[in-house]
Amino acid sequence: MRSTLLLLLVFLLLAGCKTVTITTVVHSDQSIERLVSVEGDSASADETGYPFPLVGSWSSSRKRDEADSTKYVYTRFKSFRRVEQLNQEFPVRQDTVQVNTQVRLQKKFRWFYSFYHYEETYYAFSPFRLLKLEDYLTLEELKIYQIDQDSSVIKDKVEDFESRVVFEEFYQTLLRAVKDSPQHEEMLPLIEKQEDELYELVKSELSFDEDQTTPGMQFLVLADKLLKPAHSFVALHPAFAGPERKFRELLEFYGKDSISGDTFHHVVIMPGRVIDTNANHSIKTSEVAWEFGYDRFPYQNMVMWVESRKLNGLPMVLTGLLLLAGLIMLWISAGRARRKKLAAQGIAWENRRRFILKWWISVLLMVTGLGMIGWFLYMFIIFNTEPMFALLNFLHATPRDNAMFISLIAVGVILFVIGFWHLVVWAKLRKRRLEKASRNEE
Repeated sequence: MRSTLLLLLVFLLLAGCKTVTITTVVHSDQSIERLVSVEGDSASADETGYPFPLVGSWSSSRKRDEADSTKYVYTRFKSFRRVEQLNQEFPVRQDTVQVNTQVRLQKKFRWFYSFYHYEETYYAFSPFRLLKLEDYLTLEELKIYQIDQDSSVIKDKVEDFESRVVFEEFYQTLLRAVKDSPQHEEMLPLIEKQEDELYELVKSELSFDEDQTTPGMQFLVLADKLLKPAHSFVALHPAFAGPERKFRELLEFYGKDSISGDTFHHVVIMPGRVIDTNANHSIKTSEVAWEFGYDRFPYQNMVMWVESRKLNGLPMVLTGLLLLAGLIMLWISAGRARRKKLAAQGIAWENRRRFILKWWISVLLMVTGLGMIGWFLYMFIIFNTEPMFALLNFLHATPRDNAMFISLIAVGVILFVIGFWHLVVWAKLRKRRLEKASRNEE
């Protein structure tokens, strides 16, 4: 059998290479934006195996590549309030050969933080599924294959699997047809005994060229050649309509939809900071990317996922206000208790001994507090404002950075308030002492 991988290589050379870039922006309210871009070397660059949206409410553009005038770039863009709306645009169909994708997004609110889990699945599109790829690759090899790393050993195993999974469809069809045929049922033990010999013969001699007879007929002729039945297996050809239809649909998909040679580049921009992902291309503060070829998911689902964590500003402010209110109430309650205690001792409230900082210490606290407020407020603006500070866009603030800035600004405010209050009280007491000394002199 000419390996299906070699057959697909022919389509690759005929169709040319295309890069499909899918960019998804996830917002904190779980709405998303989707940008699909296809770059190719012909005016039909949008003809790709990916379900490229051609009509509907997607905004679209078509232009020549600025870097290479021989290439065209097609783009489609649309915003969605929920991922369910996006999934409705790309319904999953298992009854036909096509690229099926589905997106899942979860948000978990945990007061100070919100956690987001984004997951997108590319479903296996090959109609030949009697064998599983994981039975041919070890767990470690499967991981290497899924992240698209080059390995000659894994490549050979995958090519062998691709040939074997197609053969298995025809072989099982032959077994069923022989069981149902009184003229051939005595051949069943011999067919099962020489399965491997039949596979090697089919692998080396069966051709899928258009000028040859159908794959099912060729398979039966080769089975006749190896097993030499009393009655030719060619009479069983009608039973092979199913496998031949599957193979024809697969060839049409690779040819008409031109998925051969497609390279997929997925970019997901999450709210907050990325904390975990299986991205294989790049991982940044809030952005991850995958890159893989069309041959990564014909026989096995490919799942891309990323998790992020976003700091919730309002709960932090509310928590701070509640703590501040609690401290104020505690301070007022302590003041009332002290008033009652002094009154029981016959000491007037105005004559109590008070711990007041010296004026220069109060001024130092106020200056320090103002300095912290000004500096860290400045840093917060620098890290979070765009495009006012376009030259500093590389300073993307993380939730931890913002929490630190806000906390230090709050510390500065507290230091300033404490210093100011002590300075005011010190000034009042000093004025009172001076007035009292003046009255005594008179």
